[in-house]
Amino acid sequence: MNIAASSVLVTGGASGIGLALARRFHAAGATVAICGRREDRLAQTAAELPGLITRVCDLSRPEERRALAEWAVRGVPALNVLVNNAGVQRYPRLAEGEGDWAATAEEIAINFAAPVHLATRRRQSAGCRGKRPHRTSCRRRQVRPRQVA
Repeated sequence: MNIAASSVLVTGGASGIGLALARRFHAAGATVAICGRREDRLAQTAAELPGLITRVCDLSRPEERRALAEWAVRGVPALNVLVNNAGVQRYPRLAEGEGDWAATAEEIAINFAAPVHLATRRRQSAGCRGKRPHRTSCRRRQVRPRQVA
């Protein structure tokens, strides 16, 4: 894969591992777009990386995921790499009862629903067809599990 010829969207790209990935893709010459919830961090990152494309987005909300996917198709039309990096980690005390279910639901939405939703939306917007959800692109590349003896 030619990274310099790639267009990459990194979710949660304004801090932590996402920021490190965005920096690496940017240094390799890729067109890089990032999204995150904190506008100030996105602006700070954009000032650091010339040409960086940013969008404020809360991936816990389905309507914002849809808007992000539509924006990416229009704003980064050659997008060929999606890095589902955004995530949260809370430590619920399940033995103590239900607790804060709203926070748990948000964690599930960000960590599980958002990557599935964005990958599905990306496939649809790219015109991918077929019934094999394990494919990583429309070019018939497949993720194959390693054989364990």
